[in-house]
Amino acid sequence: MATLPYRAIVKYMNKEQLIKKIRLNREQLTRNDAAAAEELYSMKAAHPELLDEEVRLSLALSEALFESHAKSDYKRSIDISLAALAEFPDSPYRNMVSMITRNIGLCYAHLGEFDLAERYLLDALNNLDQSDSVYKSNKALILHNLAMTCEFKGTGLEKAIDYLNQALVLLENDSDHTKKANCLMGLGNLYNSLDNLPKALDKYLQAAEIFETDTDLGNIAATYSNIANCYLKMQEFELSESYHNKALELRIKLGTPYPLGVSYYNLGVHYKRKGDYVNASLYLHKAHAIISELGDKPFIAQISQEIDAVDLISNR
Repeated sequence: MATLPYRAIVKYMNKEQLIKKIRLNREQLTRNDAAAAEELYSMKAAHPELLDEEVRLSLALSEALFESHAKSDYKRSIDISLAALAEFPDSPYRNMVSMITRNIGLCYAHLGEFDLAERYLLDALNNLDQSDSVYKSNKALILHNLAMTCEFKGTGLEKAIDYLNQALVLLENDSDHTKKANCLMGLGNLYNSLDNLPKALDKYLQAAEIFETDTDLGNIAATYSNIANCYLKMQEFELSESYHNKALELRIKLGTPYPLGVSYYNLGVHYKRKGDYVNASLYLHKAHAIISELGDKPFIAQISQEIDAVDLISNR
């Protein structure tokens, strides 16, 4: 039997079916799925009569998340989000507005604009609709992002731990285990920053088990990267290198720029700690090239500092 083309299928859709399809498509978009990106723009063009305020906000959220998660283009993602909010300044769709606002905050966190990040994230948190069925899930997501902002900023780590523990309570009965895994990984990062390495490693391994079950390659890579950093602090160099290379392999396969830059940076630091300054310089410069294009100022400065340290040691 011949398969109907996408435009023929959406011909028979009503608004509710289209919104459901956009939501399902969004999950694939954030994993850098090229087919999902093509489908998103097809949905946008195929049925203009269904593009009311709710649908347009939903599509804007998907586009913004695609730019930030799959392409690491945080400025473009912010522009799409701000344009949607400006178009519908008094929208009754509070959860959708909160999720768009949350994305703006998270993008600013990646760009090192921490005050703006916290402002938008708190605004998103305070405007959630408590009567909505996804209230707990969305609140947990924003709490997780607030914790990430504290982590990126390097201050308020105890407050960040509290944010994540609040999120885990909200997610206790949530069927989406990935959300819980993200919080566990966030806790691992915070305990790592506080040099509580056994507790950090325990949280990372719990998160990795969930991500591996779901075959979530992006998050598996991120968790492996964090496990590797823990082992590096413990001076378990072979385990550290093994996990870093596993993370790099997955990130090359996915092709998302920012995480790939993180892997190159981590390997550069790893080789620096081992005393292999040739490889350290090689990977740090690869990281610098990628992150410079993305405009993450604090991370660029961090990479530059490591490059300078390697150059200083190498030229002695």
